[in-house]
Amino acid sequence: MTEKFMTTDKLRIAYEVSGPTTGEPVILLHGWPDDVRTWDGVLPGLHAAGYRTYVPSLRGFGQTTFLSQQTRRTGGALAFADDLRQFIQALDLAPVRLIGQDWGAFTALTLSAVMPTMVKSQVILAEGWQLFSDLNLQQIQNFWYQWYFTTEQGATYLRQRRDEFTQYLWQLWSPQHQLTEAETTDLAAAFQNPDWAEITLNTYRERWGYAPFDGAYADWAERLRQSAQIDAPTLNIIGKSDTCTDYRLAPQMAPYFEGAFKQEFWDATGHFIQREAPTRLSRAAVSWFRGH
Repeated sequence: MTEKFMTTDKLRIAYEVSGPTTGEPVILLHGWPDDVRTWDGVLPGLHAAGYRTYVPSLRGFGQTTFLSQQTRRTGGALAFADDLRQFIQALDLAPVRLIGQDWGAFTALTLSAVMPTMVKSQVILAEGWQLFSDLNLQQIQNFWYQWYFTTEQGATYLRQRRDEFTQYLWQLWSPQHQLTEAETTDLAAAFQNPDWAEITLNTYRERWGYAPFDGAYADWAERLRQSAQIDAPTLNIIGKSDTCTDYRLAPQMAPYFEGAFKQEFWDATGHFIQREAPTRLSRAAVSWFRGH
């Protein structure tokens, strides 16, 4: 696949497009710590079903770069969702189907809540919605790394030993899946983006109130505060072996979905479902999209 680029008001976004040229568009959004290669095993099933796929690198990953050194390196759902909005509008893809995992999942959920006409249907992996204010003890334990990043020790560790840190999380979150040497090399390269560490740190520090809010996204925040309800048909899949997102907390999501909503909890899969069960996932996504 050939890497392409498009420009938003803040970014030069790198993305890959493939599949039937006349197919309905599907955007696939990777999470953290991951990259665009995470979808390689899922794409063939989508293409065979007639979908054309768009796979962007989120801000701070791969070859996606900021246009200005002066732009604040803001992370988090609001910033990512605004990037996605501009990506969709620039390529004239709306209303579009989305598949997102982890950061990509809450990016999709945020966009579908704030700008519902842009999202036709979505598949959300390894992520919850509006759950951070009522965590169970297991989820509090799972989120240890996020609070570690609010410390200077955590920031230094991430900046200086990112490969070691991310590989540890991969083993912890998907205990039944082993990355290949090639996958490990690709991931390490994606995390060498000069903004990766700062986007990571800001995402978690701002989430928990340890970094000042970026006023550039005040309108997004207000619109989300007024209504966190989601109309877009949503399939939510979480692995039972996921030690980052506790699937037992996920049923609390249901009241926020006014459109079709279904949850599946898969045995023998961890956090990175798209790498662990790509064929099963592509079939589930195609079935969901055809029905919604």
